Amino acid sequence: MPVFLAGAGMMIGGGFMSEKGNRDQQRLIAEAGQWYMDYMSDLAGDVDERYEGLIAQYSDLMMGDESGYTASYNKLTGDLDSMYDTMLTDYTAAREDVRSAYDVGRVNTLASIEQNTLDAQRRAMASQAFTGMGNTTFGGAQIAGIGTQGALQRGVVEEQYATGMANILGQTATGRAGIQGQQVAGRQALGAQYQTGMANYANTLQGIQQHQTGMYAGLISQPAQTVYEGMMTSAQIPTGGAFWAPQIAAAGSSLMGGGMG
Repeated sequence: MPVFLAGAGMMIGGGFMSEKGNRDQQRLIAEAGQWYMDYMSDLAGDVDERYEGLIAQYSDLMMGDESGYTASYNKLTGDLDSMYDTMLTDYTAAREDVRSAYDVGRVNTLASIEQNTLDAQRRAMASQAFTGMGNTTFGGAQIAGIGTQGALQRGVVEEQYATGMANILGQTATGRAGIQGQQVAGRQALGAQYQTGMANYANTLQGIQQHQTGMYAGLISQPAQTVYEGMMTSAQIPTGGAFWAPQIAAAGSSLMGGGMG
Protein backbone atom coordinates (compact mmCIF):
# COMPACT_ATOMS: atom_id res chain seq x y z
CA MET A 1 0.00 0.00 0.00
CA PRO A 2 1.58 3.36 -0.99
CA VAL A 3 2.16 6.11 1.46
CA PHE A 4 -0.72 8.53 1.09
CA LEU A 5 0.02 11.40 3.43
CA ALA A 6 2.96 12.29 5.62
CA GLY A 7 3.40 14.76 8.41
CA ALA A 8 1.40 15.48 11.51
CA GLY A 9 1.15 19.25 11.45
CA MET A 10 -0.79 20.24 8.35
CA MET A 11 -2.11 23.79 8.10
CA ILE A 12 -5.86 24.04 7.61
CA GLY A 13 -7.32 27.52 7.20
CA GLY A 14 -4.57 29.14 9.27
CA GLY A 15 -4.60 26.46 12.05
CA PHE A 16 -2.96 23.13 12.66
CA MET A 17 -4.48 19.65 12.39
CA SER A 18 -4.00 17.59 15.50
CA GLU A 19 -1.94 14.42 15.46
CA LYS A 20 -5.13 12.38 15.98
CA GLY A 21 -6.93 14.23 13.20
CA ASN A 22 -4.01 13.58 10.87
CA ARG A 23 -4.10 9.88 11.65
CA ASP A 24 -7.85 9.78 11.05
CA GLN A 25 -7.44 11.44 7.68
CA GLN A 26 -4.70 8.96 6.70
CA ARG A 27 -6.85 6.07 7.84
CA LEU A 28 -9.84 7.26 5.81
CA ILE A 29 -7.74 7.78 2.71
CA ALA A 30 -6.20 4.33 3.16
CA GLU A 31 -9.69 2.85 3.48
CA ALA A 32 -10.77 4.69 0.36
CA GLY A 33 -7.74 3.38 -1.47
CA GLN A 34 -8.44 -0.19 -0.39
CA TRP A 35 -12.05 0.15 -1.45
CA TYR A 36 -10.93 1.45 -4.83
CA MET A 37 -8.46 -1.43 -5.26
CA ASP A 38 -11.12 -3.99 -4.35
CA TYR A 39 -13.64 -2.32 -6.65
CA MET A 40 -11.24 -2.33 -9.57
CA SER A 41 -10.24 -5.94 -8.85
CA ASP A 42 -13.89 -6.97 -8.97
CA LEU A 43 -14.36 -5.12 -12.25
CA ALA A 44 -11.27 -6.76 -13.74
CA GLY A 45 -12.55 -10.16 -12.65
CA ASP A 46 -15.89 -9.46 -14.30
CA VAL A 47 -14.12 -8.44 -17.50
CA ASP A 48 -12.04 -11.64 -17.39
CA GLU A 49 -15.13 -13.79 -16.87
CA ARG A 50 -17.08 -12.19 -19.69
CA TYR A 51 -14.26 -12.29 -22.22
CA GLU A 52 -13.13 -15.78 -21.28
CA GLY A 53 -16.71 -16.95 -21.86
CA LEU A 54 -16.83 -15.17 -25.20
CA ILE A 55 -13.49 -16.60 -26.29
CA ALA A 56 -14.51 -20.10 -25.17
CA GLN A 57 -17.79 -19.86 -27.07
CA TYR A 58 -16.09 -18.63 -30.22
CA SER A 59 -13.31 -21.22 -29.94
CA ASP A 60 -15.89 -23.99 -29.59
CA LEU A 61 -17.66 -22.65 -32.66
CA MET A 62 -14.42 -22.92 -34.63
CA MET A 63 -12.70 -25.90 -33.01
CA GLY A 64 -15.50 -27.98 -31.46
CA ASP A 65 -15.13 -31.74 -31.86
CA GLU A 66 -18.59 -32.26 -33.38
CA SER A 67 -20.05 -29.02 -34.69
CA GLY A 68 -17.05 -26.71 -34.95
CA TYR A 69 -15.58 -25.24 -38.10
CA THR A 70 -12.66 -27.69 -38.12
CA ALA A 71 -14.99 -30.64 -37.50
CA SER A 72 -17.19 -29.49 -40.38
CA TYR A 73 -14.14 -29.20 -42.61
CA ASN A 74 -12.98 -32.70 -41.68
CA LYS A 75 -16.45 -34.10 -42.36
CA LEU A 76 -16.66 -32.27 -45.67
CA THR A 77 -13.27 -33.56 -46.83
CA GLY A 78 -14.27 -37.05 -45.69
CA ASP A 79 -17.50 -36.85 -47.68
CA LEU A 80 -15.56 -35.56 -50.68
CA ASP A 81 -13.07 -38.43 -50.48
CA SER A 82 -15.90 -40.93 -50.10
CA MET A 83 -17.71 -39.50 -53.12
CA TYR A 84 -14.63 -39.65 -55.32
CA ASP A 85 -13.68 -43.10 -54.05
CA THR A 86 -17.14 -44.30 -55.09
CA MET A 87 -16.79 -42.59 -58.46
CA LEU A 88 -13.38 -44.20 -58.98
CA THR A 89 -14.66 -47.63 -57.99
CA ASP A 90 -17.69 -47.36 -60.28
CA TYR A 91 -15.59 -46.05 -63.17
CA THR A 92 -13.01 -48.82 -62.73
CA ALA A 93 -15.76 -51.46 -62.66
CA ALA A 94 -17.34 -50.00 -65.79
CA ARG A 95 -14.02 -50.01 -67.61
CA GLU A 96 -13.45 -53.59 -66.49
CA ASP A 97 -16.77 -54.48 -68.07
CA VAL A 98 -15.58 -52.88 -71.31
CA ARG A 99 -12.37 -54.89 -71.14
CA SER A 100 -14.24 -58.10 -70.40
CA ALA A 101 -16.61 -57.50 -73.31
CA TYR A 102 -13.63 -56.87 -75.56
CA ASP A 103 -12.03 -60.12 -74.38
CA VAL A 104 -15.25 -62.00 -75.09
CA GLY A 105 -15.39 -60.42 -78.54
CA ARG A 106 -11.84 -61.58 -79.28
CA VAL A 107 -12.53 -65.13 -78.15
CA ASN A 108 -15.78 -65.31 -80.15
CA THR A 109 -14.15 -63.87 -83.27
CA LEU A 110 -11.25 -66.31 -83.09
CA ALA A 111 -13.61 -69.20 -82.50
CA SER A 112 -15.69 -68.10 -85.50
CA ILE A 113 -12.60 -67.91 -87.72
CA GLU A 114 -11.50 -71.33 -86.52
CA GLN A 115 -14.93 -72.81 -87.21
CA ASN A 116 -15.16 -71.18 -90.63
CA THR A 117 -11.70 -72.43 -91.52
CA LEU A 118 -12.57 -76.00 -90.54
CA ASP A 119 -15.87 -75.82 -92.44
CA ALA A 120 -14.13 -74.53 -95.55
CA GLN A 121 -11.55 -77.27 -95.36
CA ARG A 122 -14.26 -79.93 -95.00
CA ARG A 123 -16.15 -78.60 -97.98
CA ALA A 124 -13.00 -78.55 -100.06
CA MET A 125 -12.13 -82.12 -99.06
CA ALA A 126 -15.68 -83.29 -99.92
CA SER A 127 -15.45 -81.58 -103.31
CA GLN A 128 -12.08 -83.13 -103.96
CA ALA A 129 -13.45 -86.60 -103.20
CA PHE A 130 -15.95 -86.24 -106.05
CA THR A 131 -13.38 -84.94 -108.47
CA GLY A 132 -10.59 -87.37 -107.59
CA MET A 133 -8.26 -84.67 -106.34
CA GLY A 134 -8.37 -85.68 -102.68
CA ASN A 135 -4.98 -87.34 -102.58
CA THR A 136 -3.22 -85.10 -105.03
CA THR A 137 -0.65 -82.42 -104.39
CA PHE A 138 -3.03 -79.80 -105.73
CA GLY A 139 -5.77 -80.95 -103.39
CA GLY A 140 -3.44 -80.89 -100.39
CA ALA A 141 -2.25 -77.40 -101.30
CA GLN A 142 -5.86 -76.21 -101.51
CA ILE A 143 -6.60 -77.53 -98.00
CA ALA A 144 -3.40 -76.01 -96.62
CA GLY A 145 -4.19 -72.67 -98.27
CA ILE A 146 -7.54 -72.56 -96.53
CA GLY A 147 -5.80 -73.15 -93.19
CA THR A 148 -3.25 -70.45 -93.94
CA GLN A 149 -5.99 -67.98 -94.76
CA GLY A 150 -7.66 -68.75 -91.40
CA ALA A 151 -4.38 -68.26 -89.57
CA LEU A 152 -3.91 -64.89 -91.25
CA GLN A 153 -7.38 -63.86 -90.21
CA ARG A 154 -6.64 -64.88 -86.63
CA GLY A 155 -3.43 -62.85 -86.73
CA VAL A 156 -5.32 -59.76 -87.87
CA VAL A 157 -7.83 -60.23 -85.05
CA GLU A 158 -5.06 -60.59 -82.47
CA GLU A 159 -3.34 -57.45 -83.71
CA GLN A 160 -6.59 -55.50 -83.63
CA TYR A 161 -7.26 -56.86 -80.16
CA ALA A 162 -3.86 -55.74 -78.87
CA THR A 163 -4.36 -52.25 -80.29
CA GLY A 164 -7.89 -52.00 -78.94
CA MET A 165 -6.89 -53.28 -75.51
CA ALA A 166 -4.08 -50.73 -75.34
CA ASN A 167 -6.62 -48.02 -76.12
CA ILE A 168 -8.99 -49.33 -73.47
CA LEU A 169 -6.26 -49.43 -70.83
CA GLY A 170 -5.07 -45.97 -71.81
CA GLN A 171 -8.57 -44.54 -71.63
CA THR A 172 -9.08 -46.20 -68.26
CA ALA A 173 -5.84 -44.73 -66.90
CA THR A 174 -6.76 -41.29 -68.27
CA GLY A 175 -10.23 -41.49 -66.75
CA ARG A 176 -8.89 -42.56 -63.37
CA ALA A 177 -6.34 -39.77 -63.43
CA GLY A 178 -9.08 -37.28 -64.27
CA ILE A 179 -11.22 -38.40 -61.33
CA GLN A 180 -8.27 -38.34 -58.96
CA GLY A 181 -7.26 -34.92 -60.26
CA GLN A 182 -10.75 -33.60 -59.56
CA GLN A 183 -10.51 -35.05 -56.07
CA VAL A 184 -7.18 -33.32 -55.43
CA ALA A 185 -8.53 -30.03 -56.83
CA GLY A 186 -11.61 -30.30 -54.62
CA ARG A 187 -9.47 -30.95 -51.56
CA GLN A 188 -7.23 -28.01 -52.41
CA ALA A 189 -10.24 -25.71 -52.77
CA LEU A 190 -11.63 -26.86 -49.43
CA GLY A 191 -8.22 -26.48 -47.82
CA ALA A 192 -7.90 -22.92 -49.12
CA GLN A 193 -11.34 -22.05 -47.75
CA TYR A 194 -10.43 -23.66 -44.44
CA GLN A 195 -7.18 -21.70 -44.20
CA THR A 196 -9.07 -18.48 -44.91
CA GLY A 197 -11.59 -19.33 -42.20
CA MET A 198 -8.84 -20.12 -39.70
CA ALA A 199 -7.05 -16.86 -40.54
CA ASN A 200 -10.30 -15.00 -39.91
CA TYR A 201 -10.69 -16.93 -36.67
CA ALA A 202 -7.20 -15.90 -35.55
CA ASN A 203 -7.85 -12.27 -36.48
CA THR A 204 -11.19 -12.23 -34.68
CA LEU A 205 -9.68 -13.87 -31.60
CA GLN A 206 -6.90 -11.30 -31.63
CA GLY A 207 -9.50 -8.55 -31.92
CA ILE A 208 -11.41 -9.91 -28.91
CA GLN A 209 -8.22 -10.07 -26.88
CA GLN A 210 -7.26 -6.54 -27.93
CA HIS A 211 -10.70 -5.33 -26.93
CA GLN A 212 -10.25 -7.03 -23.58
CA THR A 213 -6.93 -5.24 -23.14
CA GLY A 214 -8.67 -2.00 -24.06
CA MET A 215 -11.27 -2.64 -21.38
CA TYR A 216 -8.48 -3.06 -18.82
CA ALA A 217 -6.94 0.21 -19.97
CA GLY A 218 -10.32 1.92 -19.68
CA LEU A 219 -10.79 0.62 -16.17
CA ILE A 220 -7.44 1.74 -14.83
CA SER A 221 -7.75 5.10 -16.58
CA GLN A 222 -10.83 6.02 -14.55
CA PRO A 223 -9.82 9.07 -12.52
CA ALA A 224 -8.90 7.90 -9.06
CA GLN A 225 -9.38 11.46 -7.81
CA THR A 226 -13.10 11.29 -8.54
CA VAL A 227 -13.41 8.06 -6.59
CA TYR A 228 -11.45 9.52 -3.67
CA GLU A 229 -13.42 12.74 -3.59
CA GLY A 230 -16.62 10.74 -3.43
CA MET A 231 -15.28 8.78 -0.51
CA MET A 232 -14.18 11.97 1.25
CA THR A 233 -17.58 13.58 0.78
CA SER A 234 -19.35 10.46 2.06
CA ALA A 235 -17.07 10.44 5.10
CA GLN A 236 -17.77 14.17 5.65
CA ILE A 237 -14.13 15.00 6.09
CA PRO A 238 -14.16 18.69 7.13
CA THR A 239 -11.04 19.77 5.26
CA GLY A 240 -12.47 20.96 1.93
CA GLY A 241 -11.83 19.71 -1.57
CA ALA A 242 -9.47 22.55 -2.42
CA PHE A 243 -6.97 21.37 0.15
CA TRP A 244 -7.35 17.61 -0.39
CA ALA A 245 -7.57 17.48 -4.21
CA PRO A 246 -3.75 17.33 -4.75
CA GLN A 247 -3.39 14.73 -2.02
CA ILE A 248 -6.17 12.58 -3.44
CA ALA A 249 -4.80 12.81 -6.96
CA ALA A 250 -1.35 11.71 -5.79
CA ALA A 251 -2.80 8.81 -3.80
CA GLY A 252 -4.95 7.69 -6.73
CA SER A 253 -2.00 7.78 -9.11
CA SER A 254 0.00 5.68 -6.67
CA LEU A 255 -2.80 3.19 -6.51
CA MET A 256 -3.00 2.81 -10.30
CA GLY A 257 0.74 2.59 -10.62
CA GLY A 258 1.42 0.23 -7.73
CA GLY A 259 -1.80 -1.67 -7.09
CA MET A 260 -2.93 -2.36 -10.66
CA GLY A 261 0.51 -3.22 -12.03
